[in-house]
Amino acid sequence: MILTNPRCTGYEVWNKQRKQESLIDVDDVALGHQTKLTWNPQSDWVFSDHPVHEALITKNTFEQVRLRLASRGPRSTGREITRHLHPYGFKGMMFHEECGRRMQGNWNHGIAHYRCRYPSEYAIANLIDHPPSVYVREDAFIEQVDTWLADVFQADRIEHSLRMLEESQQTSRLTLDPPPGSLAECERKLARHRAALEAGADPVLVAQWIREVQQERRLAEAQITASNRRPEHNRRMTRNEIKEGGKHLGGLTSVLRTADVRDKWEAYQQLGLKLTYSHEKRVVTVEAEP
Repeated sequence: MILTNPRCTGYEVWNKQRKQESLIDVDDVALGHQTKLTWNPQSDWVFSDHPVHEALITKNTFEQVRLRLASRGPRSTGREITRHLHPYGFKGMMFHEECGRRMQGNWNHGIAHYRCRYPSEYAIANLIDHPPSVYVREDAFIEQVDTWLADVFQADRIEHSLRMLEESQQTSRLTLDPPPGSLAECERKLARHRAALEAGADPVLVAQWIREVQQERRLAEAQITASNRRPEHNRRMTRNEIKEGGKHLGGLTSVLRTADVRDKWEAYQQLGLKLTYSHEKRVVTVEAEP
């Protein structure tokens, strides 16, 4: 602390930090602002003309330590930065029951988790009793999911499963309808986020909001595309077609237990899995719509 504290050089230092206010939620201004202290660049620091107390280190020593610390890291030594992409079996398929939001993959202590972060201000504004963070481990239920899939599509139950698939076709088509005005709403959100950025909101926070809205827009565009193509694919499958597809599904689920997690994700995608986690009940509900 002494070597990195400019006041230990005997000089008074001002303008090291500044207060920066940003909206908690640009879509709900009533939540107000949050104030954070942000470090200014060292070139903007202001030193007194003369020492104001006894120095513990020289100004030259402080500068040498600052330069030494700034030179640390992979870039200064020429080392390559290796980023690891962790595999998740249910990426994009996990939802949190209490708030309805999609859960994000989170790698923790070498184990795949799914996390739902929900700031307390959002929970209060939306009248939801939601913890700040909800976690569930993937290895706590992935084996049970594989067992359930293998049981549903095993040989002696395949006829029953196919009949259920045939009866659910009409219902599943109705879920393709995109929400009315969703694209326009995304554009309005993006405009508000850009305005908040120009007004001095935290760039990191606004960038996160923009990424979330862009994901919503891509989903809405995909739903609209699927809706426009629906007349071409709206024909109900015949029982023979479903049975033929069921043969492939039966073979698919038989290898899930020994498959790599990346291959499992591909299989789960084809099976149309959707998982909903309730942190209150500590239960994961699984639906399949191949």
